[in-house]
Amino acid sequence: MNDNHKGILQELCQKRKEVSPVYTKPTIITDIGGNFYYTEVTVNFKGQRFTGEGKARSKKDAEKTAALNALQSIFTIHPSERAIMESGSGLDSRNSSSSSSSSSSSSSSSSSSSSGSLSGTSHDAMMNDIFINNGGVTTQTSNCNSPQATGATGGSSPSTSSNANNATNGTAAAAVINPNIQQSSNIGSAYNHRRGQDQTEVVRLQLQLEQSIKTFTERYNHLEKKYNDLKEYVNRKHLETRDYIDRKLKRKPKKQERSPVLQSNTMEDLNICAVVVTTPATAVEQPVLITTAEQPSSNNSITLSEANTTNTITVSESSSSSLSSLSLSSSSSSSSPKQHPPRSVIATIELDKELIPSQLTFFRYRTVFSHGFKSEDFSHLDQKYNFSGFLLYSANRLPKPVIHISNGAGEHFAISMVEYDRESMTRDEFARIVTFHHCFYTQILQQKHMNFRSPQDLYFVPFVKCLSNPTQKLHQTLMDLLTHDDLINGIPSFSSDKEFHAYFDEKYLNRVVLSPRPDFTICRAVDHTRLFGYNDPSVMSVRDKSGNPIELTSGKYPSIMCTHSSAIANKDYWSLRTLVYYDANDQPEDPAKWNTDEFAAMEPTQWESYIRKAKLTAKDPLVLRVFGITSTMHAVAKVAILPYIPEIHWTLKMENFKRQYININNQRLLREVFTHPSINRNNTVPPRSLKVFKDYQLFKSDNQRLEYFGDSILKFCITYYLYFLYPNAPEGFLTTKRSEVTSNTYLQNICDQTSIDDILRLGLSNTEDYKKPKADVIEALFAAVYLECGINVVYEFIINLLFKIENVVFPTYKCEHTNETPLSESQKSVLFNMNINIKDTCLFQEAMNCSSDPKMNYQRLEFLGDSYIDLVVSEFLYHNFPREQEGFLSQTRALLVRNEKLANTANHLRIRQSIDPSVVPTTKRMGDLFESFTGCLLLDGGLQDTKSFLIKHLPLTTNHVNEMIESHYASNRPIPLTSQEPIPDSNQDITLPLKLLEQYEENNNNNDNKLSSSSSNSSSNNKLITTTTILTTNIEEEMIIDS
Repeated sequence: MNDNHKGILQELCQKRKEVSPVYTKPTIITDIGGNFYYTEVTVNFKGQRFTGEGKARSKKDAEKTAALNALQSIFTIHPSERAIMESGSGLDSRNSSSSSSSSSSSSSSSSSSSSGSLSGTSHDAMMNDIFINNGGVTTQTSNCNSPQATGATGGSSPSTSSNANNATNGTAAAAVINPNIQQSSNIGSAYNHRRGQDQTEVVRLQLQLEQSIKTFTERYNHLEKKYNDLKEYVNRKHLETRDYIDRKLKRKPKKQERSPVLQSNTMEDLNICAVVVTTPATAVEQPVLITTAEQPSSNNSITLSEANTTNTITVSESSSSSLSSLSLSSSSSSSSPKQHPPRSVIATIELDKELIPSQLTFFRYRTVFSHGFKSEDFSHLDQKYNFSGFLLYSANRLPKPVIHISNGAGEHFAISMVEYDRESMTRDEFARIVTFHHCFYTQILQQKHMNFRSPQDLYFVPFVKCLSNPTQKLHQTLMDLLTHDDLINGIPSFSSDKEFHAYFDEKYLNRVVLSPRPDFTICRAVDHTRLFGYNDPSVMSVRDKSGNPIELTSGKYPSIMCTHSSAIANKDYWSLRTLVYYDANDQPEDPAKWNTDEFAAMEPTQWESYIRKAKLTAKDPLVLRVFGITSTMHAVAKVAILPYIPEIHWTLKMENFKRQYININNQRLLREVFTHPSINRNNTVPPRSLKVFKDYQLFKSDNQRLEYFGDSILKFCITYYLYFLYPNAPEGFLTTKRSEVTSNTYLQNICDQTSIDDILRLGLSNTEDYKKPKADVIEALFAAVYLECGINVVYEFIINLLFKIENVVFPTYKCEHTNETPLSESQKSVLFNMNINIKDTCLFQEAMNCSSDPKMNYQRLEFLGDSYIDLVVSEFLYHNFPREQEGFLSQTRALLVRNEKLANTANHLRIRQSIDPSVVPTTKRMGDLFESFTGCLLLDGGLQDTKSFLIKHLPLTTNHVNEMIESHYASNRPIPLTSQEPIPDSNQDITLPLKLLEQYEENNNNNDNKLSSSSSNSSSNNKLITTTTILTTNIEEEMIIDS
């Protein structure tokens, strides 16, 4: 782009004394053809705002295009401005100078004047293009060989115009141009003019289209957000208004009010012959409880009949004189009155024949309870049954965990299981097991996550025997329990009200029933004193599955008082409700001891006492469907089976983890590793009476103590590995590498890769809070491996897990120093006093080397010794303070390994006599030297000897630690950290390291007499020796005070 539209726009604003145009910062956009720069210009002209957009390959061309579009807008509104700009007044001199300067390198003074003449022509043509040709850029390359032409244009000729004014202004240039070349130039100029015009128009239209799309999209998003906000506001106000009305009327909203028209998909899925309730939007079912005295004078007996082929309910009335003469009879078109018509049953679930074989074999496990289990006899559809617990069907052998359940009153029971037998069944028989399991857990208990179909899943079903048919298999018995009973088949005539009451009690009491809504409930009582009734039966239309209406009558049947049957749907909830006991050997409870006389004397478990009491709701028995599932089955499943299933899954995952990674036999320790502190907030209180469990301890631990210990183990193992991996690396490099590997982010990734987080027992609801627990469980696992297997095994496990290196062996140090300097007499004396024999004296020389050379000084050994001191102190505190939590242990460790403490120990051992006398023994330096000496002992003498040395000289005893803690807290000083690195992964508020005090400055104030005796003319070396002597004396005094 050769036209200076940006300059013209700037000149126009200056001429009219307007503010200069403002250009946005060019941005890169991707379009067809590659990347372009896009910018916008804004200009205020004569009280109006004009904008222009530009897109080009370069930033400068994009700004020129934006200025061109802005000029077009200005000239469209103000045509007179174009005429003024076309006259070129005030612009010729500028353009002339510009053109002259651009060609000054190859032109003379005569050619400069020619350039000035051509400049006017180019300017007028440009102005014409702006207004007439929509900003098309016209360029022409001149092939003229004339020196004058070449000097005038610098090898190129601007486009010429047929305008008379342009011809007059360009006479000097036209005189030297060949007519043939002039004609060819005009043709090329016209072609370039049209080409530039088309390209500019395409770019302009593209920008307009993109801007329009952007505007409409923003408008749409704004309107959509506004609509959603308004909709949410209306719904919220609607609910608030309803709640306000309910509070004023002192009633709770009915289900009919919340859902006026109900036709259940669940009923169709279950294929149950159930009624369909249709309620008008303004109608509300208001059941009325009618006492016997308030019963209408004309007692009507009801006769219900059901056809063989359909489940159509018909209602007829006949006169009767007393309540006891109520009779319901069943009629059939093709059978005798004594035969019952076929009943509706839940359809058997169809299984995938390609995935499930035709013949299957399962292990069967029977549940056992600490307080025993009292079997229950009941009848359903004229059949007698016995319920004696639950059976578990599993395709694989399972572990048999033991858990305890406790309620708020302190009552408790324990549950486990024993292997019962093995059973083979066909695919169809397995489908019946799946069908009952699906209905019982996903529909009745509302555990949607238990929608199982695979033989690899676990299936807990009631262990029910049909006493009327002892040879009947369990899967068929379970399907019989899903066959519902109702009043369709009629009831016999009763001679007394007592028989009438007994009939309804036997049919409904403590049974799972299905209402027309539909929802599963449990009948807790049958109220014979109040008969169920409706204020206005016509407001609710009840029909059977065939669509035939059922007449709703009042004052005929007793009220069925029901509670909901659902349980908490969150599967993680059940994994947090358990209590676990371990013996003195950290092994779980043995269920075989439950057969003793002491357990037999205990009262049987009252299952209903573990379920929170719920409000009773009156139901009409006419529209209820009764199943063969008793309230005891429901209660046992809710309070025992649902918490036990997650424990089985967790134990399976734990067994798989032990096979895949490492075997830890200590069951209590293993559970502690994977138990986060958040789970304790959901655990119930332990039982009040534990006489029979006197040999067991309740598990109440979490992994925070192990995490504290594992942090030190991880630090030492990584330090030891990096020390040998990089034998020539300086301490700063090794510290950076260790920080990367031991960071929470790195450990969290390891946890995700190994799926360890699946075993972690958490009570957190926010997944964002899982990051820190994932890192903690890895460190706790390292501590458990160390306690179970020792340092060599945990070293191999850590390096393999973190670096994916197989066949790792704990390394042994081999001296690689080329020159071994003999020990000085003072160094030999120090080692002799400590009763230590150093095999590789070069290690001791390196440990005491305080030079600035990172490859020769003590810093690498200090890096190694610091981690081992941290490990030894952590292990001592972990074992000797078993009741203290992670916060106390971390703060006490910081107190024991701080620089002041290590420096005192170093001076007590006279380590300063082994270093160069010219080195100033500051507290930091002496603490580092003790750590480097520990690293020297570690490589030369081994782990155990170094550990004994640290326990002796720190010293690590319970009395010393207690006295030190009391003394430290009495001084009201914060506990300092021991190094520049913060204690990793600590949840406690530990203060930052104290600023190290300069011992020399303190002694300037405390030892004026000693310093005054020094000669003012002493050399700098003598001053240094004097300072070192005073500082050493002060450190000795501090050591004596601390000890």
